[in-house]
Amino acid sequence: ALYGAARLMVYPSFYEGFGFPILEAMARGCPVLCSWSSSLPEVGGSAACYFRRRDPVDLARRMQALLGDERRMDEMRALGFAQVARFNFDTAARQMLGVLHGGGIVLGQAGAARIPSL
Repeated sequence: ALYGAARLMVYPSFYEGFGFPILEAMARGCPVLCSWSSSLPEVGGSAACYFRRRDPVDLARRMQALLGDERRMDEMRALGFAQVARFNFDTAARQMLGVLHGGGIVLGQAGAARIPSL
């Protein structure tokens, strides 16, 4: 509900393992402004706008520019929906299984991963 009511999601993270919050915002039609850091540029792609982390002046400038440009915000909403569609759970699960099987990890009886004995 918060993302749907927000005009802009600002995500000033210094490090992200993946960046689910920006995808959640995009899925709700909320434009994203986030730091150019770790996985965020890969996850956000061209649908997000970025600022230099640890640079509050750059952050404020970009926030002000986006909030004053409704056409750009509409464009970001459309790009965000397309970006979210790139991340599909079924595809990700199949890719992860391939990595686990190819990387020497075997799935046990109840789907529990175990390392093969040497």
